[in-house]
Amino acid sequence: MRYPTILTAAAVALAGLSMPAGAKEKTRYEYSGNHYNSLEQCLEAKRKAKKKGAIVGAAGGAATTAILGGNLGEAALGAGVGALAGSVIGKKSRKC
Repeated sequence: MRYPTILTAAAVALAGLSMPAGAKEKTRYEYSGNHYNSLEQCLEAKRKAKKKGAIVGAAGGAATTAILGGNLGEAALGAGVGALAGSVIGKKSRKC
């Protein structure tokens, strides 16, 4: 009489062991169509976006100043302003 109970318990135990490791629900972070498995990955993507924005802004500011006929000092100032603006824009582009 105890055999059906033991067999049922064994079947349930084996079914639990056969589930894949990734079957559990994970907390995922999503922003603007991008998915991240952890908050650290999302924050890293935000830091990278800030760095890219600063580089692009600096290059754009220096190039614009050079095209408009500025000297070396004005080009450096334009690069600094562009880097600051690009950094802020890049930082705001990702939210976690």
